[in-house]
This record gives sequence, C-alpha cells and structure tokens, in this order.
Amino acid sequence: MFPPVYRLSIVALLATCVCGCALWQNDKTTEPSTLPSGNLSDDTVILETTKVRIPTVQEDAVAQMWLEVDEQFMPATMRSRLYENGIRVGLINYHLPQQIRDLLAASSGKEGLNGQSSVLIKDGEVPIAEQRRFRKGKRGELVASDVMPELTCFVKEGDAVTGETYYQAQCRFAILTYPQGDGRVLIELIPEIQHGQPQREFSSSGDGVFQLAAKPRSEPLTDLTMKAIMSPGETLILGATDELRGVGKSFFTRSDGRRQVLLIRLAASQTDGLFAGEVEKTPEPGEISPVKAESTESYSSVRFD
Repeated sequence: MFPPVYRLSIVALLATCVCGCALWQNDKTTEPSTLPSGNLSDDTVILETTKVRIPTVQEDAVAQMWLEVDEQFMPATMRSRLYENGIRVGLINYHLPQQIRDLLAASSGKEGLNGQSSVLIKDGEVPIAEQRRFRKGKRGELVASDVMPELTCFVKEGDAVTGETYYQAQCRFAILTYPQGDGRVLIELIPEIQHGQPQREFSSSGDGVFQLAAKPRSEPLTDLTMKAIMSPGETLILGATDELRGVGKSFFTRSDGRRQVLLIRLAASQTDGLFAGEVEKTPEPGEISPVKAESTESYSSVRFD
C-alpha cells in the first residue's frame, strides 16, 4: 500500500493524462476573469487556435457571417491592402457567429470532461484545435496549410502584381504577442511561405544562446502584417475574400479546393489593470484601433493531447 502522499501524486498524474482531445467548448459562462493566473509569467499569454473547414454548401452562409464580424478595427488602408490580396480579418467578441457554431457542431460531438457540451474538432484524424503559450515578443508560428509540392502565389502591391512559384511550400503565420499591461494583448501576424528542403542554420533565442536548427527557406510577406489589440475572450478570424485570389487563396483554401477560416482566441493574459499606470506603449499606435468587447458570453479552454 502506497503512503497517502504517493497516492495523491498518482491521482494527480492520472487526472492530467486523461485530458481529452482538442475540445472547443461552447457553454455559456460569465465574462472571463481579469485576475492574473498563478502559473503564468508576466509576459505570457495563452492563445487558442483552430482551423474550420467550410463545406461548399455552406459557403453562402459563411459569407453572411462576415456581416456579424467587426472588420473596422483595422485602419482602412491596411484593410484595403489585405482585401486586394484576398484576405479578410475580423474581430469577434465573446459570442461566435451562429454560422461558425454550426460548422463546429457539424463535427463529431463529445461530452466534456465535466459533463458540459463540447465539440471534438478533427481534420481527418488529426485534432486541429490547440492551446499554446506565447512569450512577449518571442516568435511563434501558426500553420495555415499542408506542405504542397508546388505553390504559385500572387501578391498585389499598388498597381503591380508579382508572382512566385515555390516548391515543397507551406503557408504559415509568424505570430508575436505584446501584453499591454491592462489585460489586453497586441497580436501581430505576418503571413509567410516556407519552402524548399530544410537547411541548417544558427538561430538565437535573444538571450545569448545559439542553436543549430534545420529549417526551410522562408518568404515573409511583411507588407501584409496584421495587428489587433484583443481582450481576453475575444476571437480573431482570418479567411479569404468572396472571390478567391492572391495570398488569401494560397492560405485559406485546402488541397481539395474547400475554404477554411482560422480562429485565434485570446484565452488568458497574466497582466491586469492593477498596474494600469505602467501600461506599455503600443508599437505604431497610429495603426492600432482597440475594440472593447460588450458580450458577457465566453468559451472554456481548448484541451488537447
């Protein structure tokens, strides 16, 4: 017989191991707490991300969904530049549009760990919803597509359109997060295309430590950098324009031709309003328009293996 302390440790370990696969829970709860989480460092935020496939028969409904999404948070010049390249970006408060809820509900359902209503999101046999931690100013990546043997991507800059063909290409978003000191977070997304065979190169973590890593070449599309200031519980949605074209077509259509949207939800931020006097200045403040959430509905955390 194990001593009581060992029995407690075993129970805790088993409880950790049984966490389910990729659950995007949609029960109605109260507005997210702004109190700091005890196990987060001051410069860490938690994001929940998922890719949602759009069946052809529901494309019209999803087009209507954009009418319920706030696209005005982004400056008009940047919004126009993205639109010309086939990209739409919107900010959603705590209430996901019904069209997105229907797409999630169409996936196989499963009862949550505590009996709550949940949705098991899968892309084939691979869960596509996950929860990740990001440190202030530290680069992360979000995968937007599978690796494609060949990809031709067109980019519009002013009146000029340029095209490039990449081999063994994968569309990704480089992501940077900057906590604002009041619970909100500046999210910066840079679309990029990684391509070719991995090449060995040294990289620095920023603290004087260098690592040798094998990475494919990368083509960042910095002119299409997207920025948004988000409050906990808000969701950023990225997708293609009604007419598929350019970068949006490359990033938001699958190999079978079906559309998809990317959801990025700010789940938690360590800093809150206790130190509002020390709020950091937002980079390039003229290009940022904060949006305040008004809904009291929120979503539970994604759980993944």
